[in-house]
Order: sequence, then C-alpha cells, then structure tokens
Amino acid sequence: MSRIEVQKLSYKISGTDILKNVSASFSPNSLTCILGPNGAGKTTLIKAMCGLLPLEGTILVNDQNVNSLDSKALAREISYVPQSISSELNFTVEEFILLSRYPWQGVSEIKQQKIDELLEITGLQSHRHQSMSTLSGGERQRALICAALIQDSEIILLDEITSALDPRYQDQIVKLLIKIRDQSKTLIWATHDVNDALLHADHLLAMKDGEVFSYGSSEEFIEKNTLNKLYERDFQKIQHPVYNKPVLV
Repeated sequence: MSRIEVQKLSYKISGTDILKNVSASFSPNSLTCILGPNGAGKTTLIKAMCGLLPLEGTILVNDQNVNSLDSKALAREISYVPQSISSELNFTVEEFILLSRYPWQGVSEIKQQKIDELLEITGLQSHRHQSMSTLSGGERQRALICAALIQDSEIILLDEITSALDPRYQDQIVKLLIKIRDQSKTLIWATHDVNDALLHADHLLAMKDGEVFSYGSSEEFIEKNTLNKLYERDFQKIQHPVYNKPVLV
C-alpha cells in the first residue's frame, strides 16, 4: 500500500510561477482526480511527482524522499502515463509494453502469463503483434496504461489521457481506470472531465493559478459549489440516470 505526498512544491519557468507552494497527500488504493482550468498547474504537478522536473520542495513515497532514489528505484514506485506518444513507434504492442520492465532488469523476470493477463485487462490481446504506429488513439492510450501496469508500481500518475479521445474510447479508458483502482493501485489523474471525476474519483484536488484551490470528496465539491468557483461559471446540477450521482451541466 503506497502513499505519495508532496510538500511545498514550487516550480518556475522564466521567472513565472507555475507551481506555488503546493502541498497535498494522496490516499493509497484510491483514484484522485486533479481538476482545474488551463494553466492551473495540473500537468506540471503530475510531472513533478514523477521526478521529471527540477523544483523546490519535497516529494515523499512511503515517507521516503524521492531524491534519495535512483531512476530505477523511483520507476519501481511510480508509473507515468502521458497524454500521448509519437504515432511513429515501430515496436509491436508487446515489445512496447515490455520496455517498461526496464526498472526491474536484474531483479525479476516477468512471466508470459502476466503479460497475457495485462493484455487481457487492457483489451489488447488481439493487438499484441500489431505495430504501435497502426493503433487508433484509444488503443494507443490503452497500450500506455498496459505499459504502466507491467512496470509493477503501486502508484500510477496519468496526465489528461482522455483529452483527445472520442466518447467511446473515453468510456473504455475510464472503465479501465476503475478496474485498475479496484486492484489496490493508487491512481492520480489530471483531467478536464469534471463529470468523470465526480462520478468515479474517491477524492478531488482542485488547482488554480499553480496553487491548491480545494481538496475533498465529490459530495463536498457539489455541496460547496467548488467547481462553480474554480471555473468561474454557473453549473447546473442534475442526477446521473445510471450512477444516481449528481453531475454538472
């Protein structure tokens, strides 16, 4: 059961504050959605927690400072799923996901049964020998998630992974994330989809202008009109006919 916590993170580009003294603790075995308008710092926070940015502040995984971990050790703790990757990759799907076993080289070997299970979970069994360059956008995103799963970390960070997908693929990806969360993974997902966050996240972290704006459950966000204030617009609350939870229009 892995915990990740950030303490007083700050990051600047050309003298402009992108993150400003951000502190947050993310619950293990849960899905936390990071919400906020464009430029709020969502993607920067995700990349910071992966160790991809030089910044001020502290990132702890299970109370251990990530600065004390080398790149392989950090990759065993945290996986990162970006918004997209190049469509020109000439690896097969199976070759691509196996590249994510690099952090475990010399530590353990992955069995074929595990590969089969993850391809099945992500719906990629029939694509395993297909070139990554020939996949649709939704299939490529599922391959990225499969690569994160085969990395075998307990914490998975996801950066707006449904933003360029049509509704059918968005729905597939969200259902996949819920399935992964229910396997005791800690997922942190930066997203623009307010209603997916309200329906499926255990916790919501709202960011604005590089700072933490609010943190809580979807119920708390609805009760306090947090999202109206965050996005500076008037949402109307309705009840979702399938999930029987409030959503916003």
